[in-house]
Amino acid sequence: MSDHVQENAAIPLAGRTRAPARAATGLSVRRVILRVHWLLGISAGLVLAFMGVTGAMMAFEDEIMEALSPQARVEIGTPMPLSPDVLLARVGEQLPQAKILSLQVENEPDRAYTVTIRRQPADGGRNPRIYLNPYDGTLRGEATGAEFFGRVRSLHRYLTASGATNDIGRHVTGICAIAVVFFALSGLYLRWPNRPLAWRSWVRIDLSLRGRALYRSLHSVIGSWLALIYVVSALSGLWWSWDWYRGAVTWLLTAKIETAEGSKAATPKSATAKPAAQPLQPDSLSRVLAAVKNRYAGRLESVVILIPAAGKPVRVRVLPTNAGHGRALDDLQIDAQSGRIVREQLYENLALGDWIKGNMDPIHTGIAFGPAGRAAVFLAALGLPMFAATGLLLYVDRRRKRSTVADVPPSVSRLQDNAKPGPLIVYASQTGGAEALARQSVGRFQQNGIAARLLPIAELDADRLQREGWILLVASTYGDGHAPDSARLFQSRVMGSNLSLMHLRYGLLALGDLRHNDFCAFGRRLDNWLTACGARSDFARVDIDSHANPDALPWWDNLRKQGAADFGTGEPRKRFTSWRLDSRERLNDGSIGAAVFRVRLVPHGHAASWEPGDIAEILAGPSEDGEKSSSPMREYSIASIAADGAITLIVRQVSGTDGKLGLGSGWLTAHASIGSDISLRIRRNAAFHPPEIGRPMILIGNGTGIAGLHAHLRYRAGDAAGENWLFFGERNRACDFLLEDELQALRSSGALQRLSMAFSRDQRDRIYVQDRIREEAEEFCHWVARGAAIYVCGSSDTMAPAVDATLRDILSAGYVDELIASGRYRRDIY
Repeated sequence: MSDHVQENAAIPLAGRTRAPARAATGLSVRRVILRVHWLLGISAGLVLAFMGVTGAMMAFEDEIMEALSPQARVEIGTPMPLSPDVLLARVGEQLPQAKILSLQVENEPDRAYTVTIRRQPADGGRNPRIYLNPYDGTLRGEATGAEFFGRVRSLHRYLTASGATNDIGRHVTGICAIAVVFFALSGLYLRWPNRPLAWRSWVRIDLSLRGRALYRSLHSVIGSWLALIYVVSALSGLWWSWDWYRGAVTWLLTAKIETAEGSKAATPKSATAKPAAQPLQPDSLSRVLAAVKNRYAGRLESVVILIPAAGKPVRVRVLPTNAGHGRALDDLQIDAQSGRIVREQLYENLALGDWIKGNMDPIHTGIAFGPAGRAAVFLAALGLPMFAATGLLLYVDRRRKRSTVADVPPSVSRLQDNAKPGPLIVYASQTGGAEALARQSVGRFQQNGIAARLLPIAELDADRLQREGWILLVASTYGDGHAPDSARLFQSRVMGSNLSLMHLRYGLLALGDLRHNDFCAFGRRLDNWLTACGARSDFARVDIDSHANPDALPWWDNLRKQGAADFGTGEPRKRFTSWRLDSRERLNDGSIGAAVFRVRLVPHGHAASWEPGDIAEILAGPSEDGEKSSSPMREYSIASIAADGAITLIVRQVSGTDGKLGLGSGWLTAHASIGSDISLRIRRNAAFHPPEIGRPMILIGNGTGIAGLHAHLRYRAGDAAGENWLFFGERNRACDFLLEDELQALRSSGALQRLSMAFSRDQRDRIYVQDRIREEAEEFCHWVARGAAIYVCGSSDTMAPAVDATLRDILSAGYVDELIASGRYRRDIY
């Protein structure tokens, strides 16, 4: 789709010129954010998935290790445990080379104490914590799994399994943590609904979806659930990535500046020498422990005694029995000689900044927020691989669809450099039929080494015609003699001029509908104009019914005479396949109009894919009289998306003058029994495919035209698809509100921002969709000025021309032509 039209130009409105409230450029802020979101996701997704898995593994490591460690429990021996001083002396005898850092004393008599020693080498890894029998001082070894979880922690923080720090890994995980913050905030921005208080749009996952739609729902909705958790976990996780970050956060929280060692900035040393520090005296730690027990008077869960440097107070970290979690520790400093508490900082009295700084790890793991917070962080960690997977699937699917937008027959890429010059094959298509035949024609020439080229008629101008020597045209006519939308400018600007084309040879295939009076009218006008300009026809114009079997066209015989390959070589056209009629239900009981049915078709043992806007071609069975038609193919807009796993059609029964049901509608809604085989082929209709993600969309339709529009709304129900506004018209609201439940669900979820209905028979004066557009012209123009694409689906004889006239009135005819040329005004009409 071309985006060369300036979307921020002023738009005429009811005789006035109105400047848009917000200009929409080809690269809007929303699209930039979306692209950065994707780029970071592809770059950092694998690392974040790995960090999520390792983070989830560590969520309950203490409980797991204790459960796996019988050495954590001891038999109660002597009436009292040995004193801390005696225990440390015995540890020193068993580990003479080790530097003891701390001793954890437990209140429960059958729990082992824990002694922490300096890791060797001192490479930044976690210091070993060894269980100690408090009754005889024997070491009982580390907890089972301690080495494993140490490596997992190292992988989580530094992307190395050595257990030590790693600068490269530390920087990578830090950058990824910043990316998580961006993902959370940009994800919320991208899916922010028009009605943010419509809570269902934030929390509801539609599990009935399949494929891309389900991936998008999981990615966006669960991401909204967990966004705050990810921001908190990421910002706290950065604490271990960079010293500058830790220092900046410390200063913001506490107004203190940390040195590299993590303490307050050092003060100048006194010129007076201090006396030499004295080592700890025997029973010093016993006095410290006694002071703690006296202070807490039976409210003691555990005590961690940090072994101080000589002459320093002993720092003690106390877990009271009423602590909210295992890291809610009081911090005491006790004079070892006297047993006097010289400093006390209770956890419950911490200022907010000090609380955050002192609980960075509990915040990161969720422990600080109780069992619910811990479980939420655990689930969020497990969600990271899911986000990486669904994000990658969405990205790959998007790239695949972009690559197929301009797909050409397989032989195109295999042309040799010495290929013979061939014709320019031009197509004028409304619903994709002419384009499909043009692509097949290109493929047949290229199969024989002839360099045929493909061009939509919207890109064919007078200069190009003057340069070309050989052109083949495939031109469709819709309705009663109308040119396809893509050919409007060509018809008015090029065919309205007198060109000399005596150098040009051409051939023309005209498509039309025999049910309309002016059969193949545009193709005939084009043929007459070329002849009048002096162009020479290689063969007589071929006029065909668009419902006829394209494989039996005389067009192919003419192409073979021009050097194209025989039928069947390199054909990209799909064959009819078998589908099962799964269900059908009437949608408009009590309506004064003809019955409308929802028909569901399921593929028989084969996969199928399509895009919103594609067409289902049905081979109808025999009529109610048992007669078979010579041209039994009928076309229907698809109302479902490929992720549904089934094709849904909205079919109105059509009756002839004799009262008999039409061939296609009668077959699908009455004659074919449930469970019957239906021959179906999906035809690509690129002219009605979705706009790019992020662009607002105005959808206009009436009656069964809701089918094609509903497929677009379902496809765009995700977070980043853009705003949607539906204008829909029918007779009576009570009976003819087709797909009411589905549309209201889209409205409630926030996927459909605006819904403007026109029920013509519900009041004395008839009101149609074009009237609703006029009523809301100002807002309509505002959407168009923001870059909205306009998609129309429905009847070509009444609604479509009336809407087109209204658009040309409120936007100006020239601007509408520009919208057509840029691909922002598209129609699937019949």
